[in-house]
Amino acid sequence: MKNDNVRKNYESRKLEDLASVMKKMAVSALLFGSCMNAQALVITAENETVCPKDAVILNLSQSSDSSVTWQRKVGGSWVDAIQLKVGVPFIYEMDDHDVEFRAVEKTGTMITAESNIIRITVGTDCAPQGHSSSTGDFITGTDFDPTGRNTGRLEQDVENFFGEYTLEFSKSECDYTIGGLKSSFGDYIPSIDDSVRREVSGQYENYFMNLTNPNCNFAEIRFPAMPNNCDRGYDHHGVSYRNQNYRFVMRAYIKPTCKMDESAAFRARTGHGTVTQDRMDVKLYDDVTGELLGSKFDLKSSNNVADVKISSLTNVNNLPMTGGEYHMLRFEITFYGYMPYVNEGLTHYLFTPEFSQFACANVSIDHMSAEVENVCLSQKIDCVGGTVLATATGFPKDAEYTWYEKFGEEWQSLNISGQGDEYRTADILVNFVGAKEYKVEVNKGDGTATVTKEFTVYGKDCESLEPKDTTEVCKCDQESYISSTGDFISGTDFTPTGKNTGKLEQDVENFFGDYSLEFYKGDCVYTIGGLQSSFGGYVPSIDDSVKREKGDQYENYFLNLTNPNCIVADIRFPASNKDLSYRNQNYRFVMRAYIKPTCKMDESAAFHARTGHGTMTQDRIDVKLYDDVTGELLGSKSELSSSNNLVDVRFNSLTNVKNLPMTGGEYHMLRFDVTFYGYMPYVNAGLLYYAFTTEFSQFACAKIAIDYMSIEVESVCLSHKQVCKGDTVRAVAAGFPKSATYTWYERSGEEWLPMLNISGQGDAYRTANILVDIVGAKEYKVEVNKGDGSETVTKKFTVYGKESTLETINVCLGDTVHATVEGYPMNAIYTWYEKTEEEWNSALGISGPGEYTTDILVDFVGTREYKVEVDNGDGSAPKTKRFIVIAIDCDSILHGDTTGVKILELSGDDPIVNVCTVEGYVLKSNVRLSEALINLKRGFYIIDGRKYYISK
Repeated sequence: MKNDNVRKNYESRKLEDLASVMKKMAVSALLFGSCMNAQALVITAENETVCPKDAVILNLSQSSDSSVTWQRKVGGSWVDAIQLKVGVPFIYEMDDHDVEFRAVEKTGTMITAESNIIRITVGTDCAPQGHSSSTGDFITGTDFDPTGRNTGRLEQDVENFFGEYTLEFSKSECDYTIGGLKSSFGDYIPSIDDSVRREVSGQYENYFMNLTNPNCNFAEIRFPAMPNNCDRGYDHHGVSYRNQNYRFVMRAYIKPTCKMDESAAFRARTGHGTVTQDRMDVKLYDDVTGELLGSKFDLKSSNNVADVKISSLTNVNNLPMTGGEYHMLRFEITFYGYMPYVNEGLTHYLFTPEFSQFACANVSIDHMSAEVENVCLSQKIDCVGGTVLATATGFPKDAEYTWYEKFGEEWQSLNISGQGDEYRTADILVNFVGAKEYKVEVNKGDGTATVTKEFTVYGKDCESLEPKDTTEVCKCDQESYISSTGDFISGTDFTPTGKNTGKLEQDVENFFGDYSLEFYKGDCVYTIGGLQSSFGGYVPSIDDSVKREKGDQYENYFLNLTNPNCIVADIRFPASNKDLSYRNQNYRFVMRAYIKPTCKMDESAAFHARTGHGTMTQDRIDVKLYDDVTGELLGSKSELSSSNNLVDVRFNSLTNVKNLPMTGGEYHMLRFDVTFYGYMPYVNAGLLYYAFTTEFSQFACAKIAIDYMSIEVESVCLSHKQVCKGDTVRAVAAGFPKSATYTWYERSGEEWLPMLNISGQGDAYRTANILVDIVGAKEYKVEVNKGDGSETVTKKFTVYGKESTLETINVCLGDTVHATVEGYPMNAIYTWYEKTEEEWNSALGISGPGEYTTDILVDFVGTREYKVEVDNGDGSAPKTKRFIVIAIDCDSILHGDTTGVKILELSGDDPIVNVCTVEGYVLKSNVRLSEALINLKRGFYIIDGRKYYISK
């Protein structure tokens, strides 16, 4: 048997995120209830496969939508989905993960009805997205944001979106650097940058391709063409651009360093072997004054080359100067290309831009883009009253556009029609909720068939937009979660998905992907489920200290290793990609495992943590080994360092493995806790990702089950984004080294004020308990000095306060209210208060560990307020729950009372009725009123949809 005192004293992690709202059971309970609708809730999805950034639209079968709460599944739990307005349809913006939804009806916090579950999967056949550059330009190419790889290969060194259109993008022969303009132009800030201030402290976040030698082919773009012999099965991912138009758009900055050569030119080369009457427009500006120095339009190609000499735009012998320094020039190009039908087995069309004869100038390219025939949207979903900008891309500049919206089965004109680029955009007013279809018809003016592009815009009602309290979700920079045993995790709790694919990343719900981490199984053989398969009916001590809400059932799952001598998992952090790079960042890997020896353990039995980024980073690991039955700490090691990218822990260095604790002939269960402190260095050798691999070895005489695995990356996570005024939000700085120094601030006006007593070095200061003292939004931040000489990291976040809504209980004088608080650790301390004459006092006399319930004798008539404060025992501020009891003298109640209660006594009126409790549970259905009253005790009931008090 486990030692109960050990369990009560166990250092439980905070569970306020899992704490259920207080349940108040009374002789006469909650306010106005209603009978549970006999018709089941049924939800339907307009589409069960949805592309990222598109809308999931859910509808409800019944009309009582105002009482419905929409929920989505997070981990193994259902949480209220953030809604903009209660009702139907429910609209949710799809990310890149499958998601499950349901609808529920609640009375207070009690679910009285729930719908079917609908799973929405991420579509694979999705149209490419449009993107905005750092200066607000629409691009389908690259803004030269660096990936950090520095491979010398342009397509790897910068984020680019060519691949979304199945275009191939590569550098040809240029030498270049990626970064700001300093390498070429000192501290110069381009005029367009200056007009678009970045959001982060007014800093500019624009990057450039700085050509070390601008006389070169600086890029090559390939558009797939359909081969003539289609029987080969090759169609370049199903996309062919033959007979289509495109546009190449580029902005570059030119800084003369001496008198420029009159032959200095820009050239656009096409490589598909057919003269196609391509065109090019160019403009040259003095970027300092904004003056247009010269322009050329409709420049034709000759021998597949369209070129423009700078001397044809302006006098290069008299370029603008201030003193002895030339002004910065801005060079803008739009090339209008066409890809003809070629029958000679062409696999791709080529477009190659280049500069030549630029010996006396530095050149930096701001962005370049290849638009193909498509429609791109500024956003797909907007609030009612907002505007979505639709842009037809890639078509010739003299094309004719006609825009339509769909009403029923008919297309009606948007009255946006005409020839030329001024008609290639349409501002779509979102004056609807749900989905609406649109299209644009494009006459390219070359005698080919009209091109039609259809698209969908989604409207959502934002009238009631406000942050929602998602009780069981820890809102992070992205999202983090609470495990079934209350631990903060950003990994997996091994809740099964039901797929049973034999691939760990598919068999269990995991949240690594929310941080752009890739999660794989190594070579382990395993089962997912409870501990029965390995350990019989054993219940771990930490599980036993956290009772789940569904009675006394445990809802924890484990990764049971059939053969524990294996690589458990492989986790990959992106070193650089278009979404996120973790280079120069710290992380923590946290794991809890249970080990049950079956015979005398091998002294070589060990746990290994391997890193695969090829650089010694002085990673560290802390481990603890417990006797889980008694709670005794058998051994621990701290600050174990890596050697050859490997940190290993032998169990005989923690305890005598030949003398492990036993009861009778059976070994005790052991609990193994791991925290690995990792660092991802700046690696220049084209590293795609950092790898972290966990494994066990030499465990022939033991069974192993892993409770959870988690990766913390540098972030700030909140227990809640919104709470009632007077409550506490817990903020945790995650992923930083354990010796980091944390300084917390709150914002007051334009100033940041330090938060006293919660700043310092070490993990004791990585958590801030924030008392929410306002209604509305308040900003906070934490500054983290990692102690490694790197720059201080700042993480900002916002907390929202709302007015308190007190739970209310209606009872009769002389009744007893049973108040219960659920979901907190066993070592939590409860203190109950009663409010009399505006003062809180502990007249209830109930206080201490385990006092999570109390009985209140109602010896008054009127209203009285109560509260309970819960101290989790982890140093955080107490959590407060308040409620009101309204008591009436039921024996002397009169018909004229304004209590909202109707007295019902047996009479000759005998209709057919339903009888429900005030919580909404059906007691009797379709019975005569005379039979409905039989065996009912005195108190409140819902009879035929109305609230009554039964006096006899």
